[in-house]
Amino acid sequence: MIRAFVLFFALITPAYAEGTLYVLCYHSFQGRKTDYDVAPEAFEKQMQQVHDLGYRFVRTEDVLADRVNGAKNVLVSIDDGNKSVEAIYDRVLKKHDIKPLLFIYPNIINRSNVPYAMTNDQLNRYLREGATLGAHGYYHLFLNEKQYNKDKKGFLKEIYDSRDTLESRFGHRPEVFAYPFGVFSDLARDEIKKAGYKYSFTIVQGPVLLPLARNADPFKLPRFLVTKTSWKNVLAVLERAVRNR
Repeated sequence: MIRAFVLFFALITPAYAEGTLYVLCYHSFQGRKTDYDVAPEAFEKQMQQVHDLGYRFVRTEDVLADRVNGAKNVLVSIDDGNKSVEAIYDRVLKKHDIKPLLFIYPNIINRSNVPYAMTNDQLNRYLREGATLGAHGYYHLFLNEKQYNKDKKGFLKEIYDSRDTLESRFGHRPEVFAYPFGVFSDLARDEIKKAGYKYSFTIVQGPVLLPLARNADPFKLPRFLVTKTSWKNVLAVLERAVRNR
């Protein structure tokens, strides 16, 4: 009788493994006036607010392997490859044990004529210490139908060469892709899937469902774009989710 009950319970428990994930999208941390730049002290405050709400910071690998459940999960993603990540890496990311998902477009990395770009050494350090590498185009071009019709070869380079270049230079084959500028199309979605990526991310706001198979389209996963002016609204979403549990 007990054995039968245990078996029955095991059959109904998968629902309890379901959860939600809030993916935050950042760009740079230089302390500049542009809205997309979040000063290091502001970022530090934001991560403390997330922590104080009871959210846990999760790793991309655990999300992809369906090892994350529950309603209060946050994944920090950082786009482009700006060297200002260094300003918040030890100060904030390591302090909260945050392993970021770094969406990189390789054309700028380690180029002396691009002063804001990460070096190979910086990116390698982050990867050694648990960050995940994602592709973000090669030149960071729009992936819409207009770009496809204008330059099909360049369109495909954004998807395939970004992956291959990152793998050859850093020894990590990206499994996830983020659309440059958040601009996506069915053409891009289908080619990204064909290229072998498992998931791709937009900047359409909303929670990601866990496990990932619950999402309507694995190649249009949502993220919350964090800027100077958007954080108040993003925080309100996180607070509301806690209250509505």
